[in-house]
Amino acid sequence: MKKSFWLVSVMMLALISFIGIQSAVAGDKIQMGLYSIAPPFSPINKAMEKMNTFLQEEGKGAIEVQLYPSGQLGAESAGLNKLQIGAVQAGAITGVAISTIEPKANILMMPFVVQNWDDVEKLANSEMMKEIGLSLEKKGLKLMGIGSYGFFNILSVKKPLVKPEDFPGVKIRVFPTPVLVDLYKMLGASPTPIAFPEIYTALQQGVIEATDGTLDSSHASKQYEVAKHLTKTEHIHGWFLYLVNKVWFEGLSADNQKLLQDAFAKYSAVARTESKNYDDKIFKIYEDAGVEIITLDEDQRNALKEIALPIHDKYRSVIGEDFLDRFYKEMNFEK
Repeated sequence: MKKSFWLVSVMMLALISFIGIQSAVAGDKIQMGLYSIAPPFSPINKAMEKMNTFLQEEGKGAIEVQLYPSGQLGAESAGLNKLQIGAVQAGAITGVAISTIEPKANILMMPFVVQNWDDVEKLANSEMMKEIGLSLEKKGLKLMGIGSYGFFNILSVKKPLVKPEDFPGVKIRVFPTPVLVDLYKMLGASPTPIAFPEIYTALQQGVIEATDGTLDSSHASKQYEVAKHLTKTEHIHGWFLYLVNKVWFEGLSADNQKLLQDAFAKYSAVARTESKNYDDKIFKIYEDAGVEIITLDEDQRNALKEIALPIHDKYRSVIGEDFLDRFYKEMNFEK
């Protein structure tokens, strides 16, 4: 009975994959569905709208992008699974999600390594990213480009969180990924799980005193109306990886493969630039709204970095010692 159920499940997954891939290439126009958890107005999706226009012009409409933003096809884990089996052809998947299937991608979550937007460009165009891409091909995915959703910072209600001694006992909402939970536990804070739609009310009612996240998320949920202290820790950068289903891609003509590769290369760079511009725009909005913005000096950043170093040691064996050390060298990171 169990064996029969297993066989049926495998056959159903294969059928879903076949239908998804075949429907995407049926007819004269190739439909490329692209999944993302990001909202429609995010730089990651706006860049894909521009890429679609490029494809219509340069490819004479041979390929058309159909966006599925805001997790329309399910949670990101489900979207990633759909992408792997071919039920959707493309996706902009966060580095957090990719790290669950590819150990090397955990470098994207290592705190205080990527320090500025120059580092973002350097890593996006590095051999390290190409190697992550090669590893992902073994999992049915092809890396097409690197996008961004900005740096992680801290918004707080009662006081700025700047020095290590500011953190003990602070209830802070973090994205429930192990690296961030570990970071705030090491700082003595209390990482608190709060669903994204409930953050604003939780800040108002004192259920939490601070939030960790990127500017686009804090702005979208209007956290800055309650939390009036922003510390530019920029401890982690938020990455999106543009991926396509490998089987689907290899089924395209050589001309269409090149067209897509050129398009993703061009517009993933646009996505990174737009993400930086978006962050700059939000900083101005926060200033106008009376938010105190604190930029860490070198000593303050190093004090927080030192506390986070055990996280690097914890992930050394997961990522691979050689790969992690090469990442440090590429980013000029000194422990």
